[in-house]
Amino acid sequence: MKIHIHRSLYPLLALIVILFLVELFAPKPIDWTRSFMYDDTRPYGTKILYELLDTELFPNQELKLNNQTVFQYLDNVNTSKLHNLILIGDNLNFRKWDIEKIIPWIQKGNNMLIASNQLGDLVDTLGFVVKKDYSINKIKMDSLVQYFKNKKIKNQNGFVYKKSYDPVRIEIKDKNKIYVEGVSKTKSVQFINIPIDKGKIILSVQPLAFTNYNMLQKDNADYVAGIFSYFPDYPLVFNSYYNYENLYGKKNILSFILTNKALRLAYYLTVIAILLLLLFQGKRKQRIIPIIKPLPNTSLNFIKTLGQLYFKYSNHIDIAKKQIIYFKEYIKNRYNLTFVKENVEEIADRSGISVKIIKFLDYKINQIENAKSIDGNTLKLLNDKIEFFYNNCK
Repeated sequence: MKIHIHRSLYPLLALIVILFLVELFAPKPIDWTRSFMYDDTRPYGTKILYELLDTELFPNQELKLNNQTVFQYLDNVNTSKLHNLILIGDNLNFRKWDIEKIIPWIQKGNNMLIASNQLGDLVDTLGFVVKKDYSINKIKMDSLVQYFKNKKIKNQNGFVYKKSYDPVRIEIKDKNKIYVEGVSKTKSVQFINIPIDKGKIILSVQPLAFTNYNMLQKDNADYVAGIFSYFPDYPLVFNSYYNYENLYGKKNILSFILTNKALRLAYYLTVIAILLLLLFQGKRKQRIIPIIKPLPNTSLNFIKTLGQLYFKYSNHIDIAKKQIIYFKEYIKNRYNLTFVKENVEEIADRSGISVKIIKFLDYKINQIENAKSIDGNTLKLLNDKIEFFYNNCK
């Protein structure tokens, strides 16, 4: 089938081609996305740090990458081997169940580096808060200068972070349990040490200090080395789950396509091609294609027949036990908990369903599992409670 293009459209096609070539060969702008990804070479990636940890800072120790939440990782980790866990990124909003895993793990002698400007429930548990540093904004400083309190670490002139920092500070509530290890030029606390029994948490509110851009500025790599000097020579685990979640978790498919140069060009070219096809091939040039009636969907009839079969033989106990199996698997996959009496309050807390309903479900499930048969009312009651849980849990 030939495509006939009117001569008046030639300038439009030429303009489209020129725009496409300009976009293709235009200089690539610097991408300042705060990814903190271990393999990212962009300014705010952490590839340099990841390589230095392996080759310079801890050359004799194993460096592993982890892509799980803190709760999932510490729930499965081998507790007999001590190591250092590293988390760097924006918005590390730890939840209550994460903290319940972190504290006992630290008490055994493990250590943790957290570099973030938001920490969720962790701040209340450990006795400090992270606030906006209005002293920096007030005097309109374009840089942050950080100093170690420990004079044994070389930093007479401080470490300068020009325009690449977060205007935040730490406000300590319990000064007997938290040690200030680093401050800014305006004396705002930026870096603290929190001993917990045999281990400790090292916390910085300047995650950008660990990125490629700042690591290459003057002596700023020495600042990062100074922070890691607080850690024992244990194996390292670098967590990247929260970085990936912050970077990609909330983006839709179109946003992802438009942020990638190659995919963006392909997308624009596809749209242009479709528009041209609609413009020049809008009229039908062949016989109408006959409509073929699709095969009927017999799945619904099958389900109705199966339901009638169960109803006819009144096999209520079998249906109830199958519902119980699916419900327990749902709890395990969604909340990482087994549906047993000991976990009733934890399941209620995580799901948002009242403890009374969870206890009733536990009682009714145990009753049915130990029964040889049940009546239709008992089956309906069980089904109603489980459906209520599915429809209202968070």
